[in-house]
Amino acid sequence: MTLLGLWVDDPPRTVAQPSYWNELRDLGVRVAAIMVDSVLAGWDLAYHQDQLRRCIGYAIERDIEVVITTWPEPKAPALRAMANGVRELLRLGAVGWEVDLEGQWQPRFVQGYPSLAAAAADLASEMDLVRYDLDCRAEVTTHTGHHEHGVGARVSTKVDRFLSQSYSTRHDWQGREVAWDSAMGPGRRQTAAIAQARTIPGVAAGRPRLSVGLAAWDQQWPGHSLQEAFTVALKAALACDPPDVRYWSSKWLVGAKRRPALLAAWQSAIRSV
Repeated sequence: MTLLGLWVDDPPRTVAQPSYWNELRDLGVRVAAIMVDSVLAGWDLAYHQDQLRRCIGYAIERDIEVVITTWPEPKAPALRAMANGVRELLRLGAVGWEVDLEGQWQPRFVQGYPSLAAAAADLASEMDLVRYDLDCRAEVTTHTGHHEHGVGARVSTKVDRFLSQSYSTRHDWQGREVAWDSAMGPGRRQTAAIAQARTIPGVAAGRPRLSVGLAAWDQQWPGHSLQEAFTVALKAALACDPPDVRYWSSKWLVGAKRRPALLAAWQSAIRSV
């Protein structure tokens, strides 16, 4: 059975409602990774603790796991503040701490460490302490262009789960059109990302466990239906064993940018595989 997950990036006031979690449950979502801070520098928590407590309570009542997702930066004080803050949030009932290692996790942002490698060792150590103290999972997610998504990984090798962001969309990050049958199109994109992720030390042996991040937006290619785009990408992603996927993001399926046709096509694809 596929473990179906969703990154949650809707406003806290929206997420902290029981109806929101009813909809996630009805869609078959089993894991909700809540983006609790932003890509901006520093530990800038978006949720009041009471809001997050309510969210986690609603999730538990509906048999949905909650993961706390944060954006670390290689700065000693910021990492320490984040780790301490995440400890408090995990005590509310979340099952895991996921770090999204992207734009801020680069050598040019290092402060208080001799190198990015030293910062990575410290982050991995902090995650390890939190994991064992609070009996939770440690996770990393990043895109295929980042060094943590391959043989040069340092944090990804130390966690329980690695989530490969293998998004196939009609337009790339620069707004250029992506051809259906290109390397970045549905199916090919996921197959290549999985192969790359398997070069991370430990993935081939099952630790970290490999999961695949899929796109829930910009799925309309000429000559192909929305359902076909979702289905082809999902079938390729299910090559990870056990099958485990997480979609970016909630705002496209249940939030402010939802479109009935897109949601219906996504649901049909999920049911078809």
